Amino acid sequence: MRLRLPIALIVGVLGTALLFHSLLGQPFSSTLWADNYDARLLSWIAEWGYQVIVVRGSPLDFWNAPSFYPHTGTLAYSDSLLSLQLLYTPIRLLGAAPLTALYLSLALLCVAACMLSASAMSRLCKFGPIETALALLVLHFGLSIVGYLPHYQLFGFQLAAPFFLYTFLWIRDAQPKDLFVAALLFVLATCMAAYLLPMLVTLALICLLPFFIQSLRARGIAAQLRPLGSVWGVLIVTLLITLYLAQVRHYLRLEKSTIAVSSYSEAWLYSGKPWSLILPAKGGNSLWYTPPPHKARFGDAERAYFPGYLVLALFSFGIIRASKSSSFSEFSPHTSAFLLFLFVSAFVLALGPYVHSFRMPFFYLGHIVPGLEHVRAPGRFGILLSLPLAIFAAAGLAQLRSSLKASGKSAWICGLVALLVLVELVPSYRTFHFDSDADGAYKSLAKLLPAASPIIELPIAGGDNLKSISRITEQLHGTLIHGGRVFVGYGAKNSPEAEALAYLDLKLFRGKARFRDIIHFAEQHGVSHIIVRFARYPRAMQDRWEKALHNKSAINVRWLAPKVALVMLPGAHT
Repeated sequence: MRLRLPIALIVGVLGTALLFHSLLGQPFSSTLWADNYDARLLSWIAEWGYQVIVVRGSPLDFWNAPSFYPHTGTLAYSDSLLSLQLLYTPIRLLGAAPLTALYLSLALLCVAACMLSASAMSRLCKFGPIETALALLVLHFGLSIVGYLPHYQLFGFQLAAPFFLYTFLWIRDAQPKDLFVAALLFVLATCMAAYLLPMLVTLALICLLPFFIQSLRARGIAAQLRPLGSVWGVLIVTLLITLYLAQVRHYLRLEKSTIAVSSYSEAWLYSGKPWSLILPAKGGNSLWYTPPPHKARFGDAERAYFPGYLVLALFSFGIIRASKSSSFSEFSPHTSAFLLFLFVSAFVLALGPYVHSFRMPFFYLGHIVPGLEHVRAPGRFGILLSLPLAIFAAAGLAQLRSSLKASGKSAWICGLVALLVLVELVPSYRTFHFDSDADGAYKSLAKLLPAASPIIELPIAGGDNLKSISRITEQLHGTLIHGGRVFVGYGAKNSPEAEALAYLDLKLFRGKARFRDIIHFAEQHGVSHIIVRFARYPRAMQDRWEKALHNKSAINVRWLAPKVALVMLPGAHT
């Protein structure tokens, strides 16, 4: 145990250094890591949390993000990253820039998860230093998990493995402290990524309930549950109540609205494929498996749980030796059975609601487990393959060391194998420059716009869906500067008003609407301020609109920056 925690610290620091290595030499404060779309949204969410809780001192307004006007509680349209504020806020208070604070928070989360996993594994597995390092490396930085991490909220999955380990330890040992740690990890993980709640509950019911029932029969209900009558039980209940009040109820409130929810047709699109476990995904993120961008297919990133050839080989060797060798002693048969249950369950659920026309367990469980039907990317169940992959791979390495012991070179050979695994798992990510107010228009607007005023910013539409996402997330970052509210937002859901405005803007691009239609929309919704970035429209439209605006004496126009106009309708106040 004393040795494992330093190993975990070293692996955590090394793993995060490799994970974020593409940021080295880049200005952290203006560089997006790995993604230029979701990363914009999630960095905005993290900074919004800090601004509303600390700068404005209004934590009760946390969920009332300035998006999807005129609706309230709109942060629940996406993940809240609420638990990340435990790390993000102190780092921001120390003076770090938003993106720098975000990357440091995510790195610290990975290191903490490594140390928690190492602590739990020390009670479950008899691994040496090399095997421990390999298990932690695959568990927290293997291809099965890092391929998803450009979605920053999925760093919450770092806490999923220690959650399962500590829950299994509680079932085995009936120590309430283990259940408290598991409950704490459950709360922190689901407050990073909301759909981890139904995902973890589903897998826990499938993989842990049989062992729990067996433990009740062997130990008795009173012996298993009596410790929960102590202060530990009070703490666990307090954690779960806090989770409901701080997070869950806001999502439940949204589900009762008329906002459309994810469908199984979308879940099918983001489901894994049976061969994804043994073949590199074309959208993989390893140095060795990353193809030219034009060869990657849409959705491949949601099926990137291929763990690497060396990990697969060690995993297979570990399972074979565990099943055939009477001398196998790295962990108990119960632990082995739990890991296999988890592996099979996560793999099958990752396949989503359908394989071809055949209905899969996800289809039926989605009608039983509350919230599971809203998990729009079942392929992310594949992330949880990392736990059985890691422990069986470490067991395979231990068996390799045992078989080579007579040669006297087992440590050198096993160390070389672990190093090759490390090399195979080196991730490959791009970086993107990002400045939320490159032309200074939002800073100029902040001097003119009354606090919390609704505004319309155009254009929204782009040449394709990704371009539109970029413009939407740019507007969201703008709200942190000017303090206004916008109609647009980005998440698994959308509002009718945002869709109507986006459709109207698309008609403008196609010459099938006029600017007066936008003004009419604004008047209908009580909006007096419209930002127009003329340079993003076709040249003919730019000239026509600028001339029209200058000729309308009833409309006050101010130029915030070159080609960026603020149109103030009658009744507007500054």
